[in-house]
Amino acid sequence: MKKVWASISFILLCMIGFSQIENPKEITAGMSTGTAVGWKIFIPECNKKDVLKAWRKEMAQFDAKISKVKKSKDYFSDDVSISGLGEQAVDVFFQCSEENLGVYVNLFIQRENEFIGQSSKSKDVKFITEFLVRFAKAESTSAIGEELQKQQKELGTLHKEQEKLIENKSKYEQDIKEAEELIAERKRMIEQNIKDQETKSKEIEKQEKLINTTKIKLQRFR
Repeated sequence: MKKVWASISFILLCMIGFSQIENPKEITAGMSTGTAVGWKIFIPECNKKDVLKAWRKEMAQFDAKISKVKKSKDYFSDDVSISGLGEQAVDVFFQCSEENLGVYVNLFIQRENEFIGQSSKSKDVKFITEFLVRFAKAESTSAIGEELQKQQKELGTLHKEQEKLIENKSKYEQDIKEAEELIAERKRMIEQNIKDQETKSKEIEKQEKLINTTKIKLQRFR
């Protein structure tokens, strides 16, 4: 079992490596309170529904809830205490949009009247960068893991179907063997039948001659 999970982990790491989780980039984009500085990261292999679900769980770790801002793409968490950003609570604005190959996430974090960006404290920038990369890797790993389980389940089904085909092939070969044995037996029986018919024909011919002889004898007494 350990070898199986080690193999799965290796596969997941390879797949994520191919997708490459890049560091988040600073953006200036529209959100519910106007235009603000924020962070953008791409999460490969995911869908929006799962990313939002994961974000709710992420905010729950900080005892925070998220709510959809009306007429906006934002999901808002108010007065969130995140130790990595200091003692002062922050407001968190989260956006996500699904693309063909994954999900783009925009994150805006406001402390008082300032949105945290590259010009903010280096420790804040470091925390947000690592936080988003960790979140992205976790989601990609989870999504790929689920996909891998589906593929393994399908592989299991294919193996069972192949085993059934092999079993059927053995049965068909046995049927052919029995049929060939039956054909060979029937050929022998046909050959014997032909001989028996020849013998029977001679017996009939002999019997017919005997009957004719008996009829002649009968005529003598009429």
